Amino acid sequence: MSAKLPNKSKIHSRPPSGTAAANIYYDSTERDMGFFGFILDLTLKLDFVAFVGKRALDHQPWEDSDPVSLASSKPGKYTKYLRENSQLFLELFLVRMVGNFQKYLVDILREILRKEPAILKSKDSSLTLETILEFSSMDELTRHIIERKMSNLAYNGFSELRAWATERGIAIKSLDEQKIAEVVATRNLIVHNRSLVDEKYLKSVQESVLQLGQVRALDVDYFDESVDLLNDSVEQTDNTAIEKFGLDVVPMATPPDSAPSGDASENEGGQNS
Repeated sequence: MSAKLPNKSKIHSRPPSGTAAANIYYDSTERDMGFFGFILDLTLKLDFVAFVGKRALDHQPWEDSDPVSLASSKPGKYTKYLRENSQLFLELFLVRMVGNFQKYLVDILREILRKEPAILKSKDSSLTLETILEFSSMDELTRHIIERKMSNLAYNGFSELRAWATERGIAIKSLDEQKIAEVVATRNLIVHNRSLVDEKYLKSVQESVLQLGQVRALDVDYFDESVDLLNDSVEQTDNTAIEKFGLDVVPMATPPDSAPSGDASENEGGQNS
């Protein structure tokens, strides 16, 4: 398979403050995308070093170039290998991004329910007397009920989780609900069916033109758009939850240190070689 080399995606800047759930989400996202960029930088630089070294050993005159330009004009073996495996590379990081997003949704719902436990009142929610007597206080019992509900919700798809929240007056905001549902469905294909389109995917993404058994191919634009969409949903959902439920707000933590590779577009000093 041949594909263009992924570009280093921009990292969504975290707002100055938000919930604890959002803080953890942004920290995880920035670390993952930092590692994404590190792999790209390292790939380009390995080929560039080999290119500069070969020209020096062959006593060839310096050819004005840099890692990014070289990857475009004369890609080396590492760049070619990454291109050939771009589907796998993007799958790995898309799974991480969606998993982090789903964890945020569960975490923010947990914060809301702890603030407003009455939201959980439901005729279909029943506890045995034995279970109730296991807890020494109403607070402990409430925490148990919340954690049990969050455990169940964690395994639902985005549409089901969003529907459950909406029915209880909890808004999970998104620029495009259908697109987020498709991204989550794609993540499920990767994890559970080796990226092969199945009936469950087609049922979730009814507008899809993909055929049963076809590989759900990924490209860089789709990956970048998905990350932006998930980040925007987190920011909007967080702001709405804080305003409606009076959730505690914390200053956002300092972003994690960037990867040590630097910017692959910088010339590595090869002109002096």
